[in-house]
Amino acid sequence: GEMWARCMRDHHRSASTQAAQLKASAEAMHAALDGLAEFFGEAPKAKEPEILLGRINAFAVSFCKACRDNERAEHLRKKQEQAKKSAAERAGRQTARKGGMRKTTNTSQHVMSNIQGSLRRGEFDKMKMYQQMANEVHKQVSRRREASNYDSQRFDHYEPNYGAASR
Repeated sequence: GEMWARCMRDHHRSASTQAAQLKASAEAMHAALDGLAEFFGEAPKAKEPEILLGRINAFAVSFCKACRDNERAEHLRKKQEQAKKSAAERAGRQTARKGGMRKTTNTSQHVMSNIQGSLRRGEFDKMKMYQQMANEVHKQVSRRREASNYDSQRFDHYEPNYGAASR
C-alpha cells in the first residue's frame, strides 16, 4: 500500500501542476478573446467566442478571395498588354518584310493553328487578329495566283472559310 501511495503522490503533484498551467492558459485565452472582441467593437461574451472567431474567419476567407481575384485581374491585364505589344511587333515586322516569297500553305496553316490555339485559350481578341491575318494571306495568295496565271482548277475544291470560327 505504501508504494501505491508514493506513486500516487508523485502523480498528483505532476497532475496538479499541469492542471494549474492549463487553467492559467484557459484564463489567458479568455482574456485575449475579450480583448479581441473589444478591438472589433463587440461586447465581450465569454460564452460566445465561436461567433466572434467565425466572423473573423469569414472576413479572412473573403479577403483572401478578393486578393486572389485582384492578382488574376492583374495577370490578365499584363497578358493582354503583352499580346498587344507582340501583335504590334509582328505587324511592324510584316510591313518591313513585304515582297519576300514564302510558302503560302505553311503560312496559312500556321495562322489557322494560331486561331485554334487562341480559341482554346479563350483569347478572342487575339483570335480576331489572327482571322484578319488569315483573310489577308488568303487575299494575297489569290492575287498572286491571278497574276501568275496559276492553275486554279486543281485547287477550287478547297475554299477556306476563316470567318466561320467567330460564330
